[in-house]
Amino acid sequence: MYAKNRLLVSKEYFAEKIIDKVGSGDCFMAGLIHGFINKYSLQEMLEFATAAAFTKLLVESDVTTKTTGDIKKCIVHYVK
Repeated sequence: MYAKNRLLVSKEYFAEKIIDKVGSGDCFMAGLIHGFINKYSLQEMLEFATAAAFTKLLVESDVTTKTTGDIKKCIVHYVK
């Protein structure tokens, strides 16, 4: 994510199996919006959005069932 004249990069995630990719981009954008509304730092916002998109890959359907708590746990658990 490019913001305030600098490039921010999220942590790298790894999954053995992806269940469904549909909706992961929407989850990323929703994660950015969530971070913005909750006044996360830019890096925290990017990490949350990336984790939201990643967790969607592990859910069948085009809608996620993950909570904000699930997404925050993912930031620590699945990082490569």
